[in-house]
Amino acid sequence: MIYDRHSPAEGAWDDFLIGNVELAVARLVAHRFAGDPEKFRRAATLRAERVLGVKSPAGLALIFGLIPGLEKWTQAEKSAARAIAAAKEGPSEARYLGLMRRHATFRAALLALGGLTPAGRSR
Repeated sequence: MIYDRHSPAEGAWDDFLIGNVELAVARLVAHRFAGDPEKFRRAATLRAERVLGVKSPAGLALIFGLIPGLEKWTQAEKSAARAIAAAKEGPSEARYLGLMRRHATFRAALLALGGLTPAGRSR
């Protein structure tokens, strides 16, 4: 269970399944990268670096690589994403979670990827 006092809708995380994110990655790898996960990993890492200025060996680059419209995020949203990535690499998971919960656009993208929404393609 995830308590998220910043979610606009009560129970927003109730339908979130990490397996849906994994399925989104698998679909993307199959359709856009000819089934080669290393090609996806390189492309996602390059995109996160190009769009956000983030180098993220902890895997956030892969998540950023799945987010549609990442290039359209405001500079403030991109800056907050950089802080999230830095916190993920740091010693405090609580700091990472706090920053993530405050980033409405990133949170919505995660909910779409891992939830039962058209963007997550589970509905």
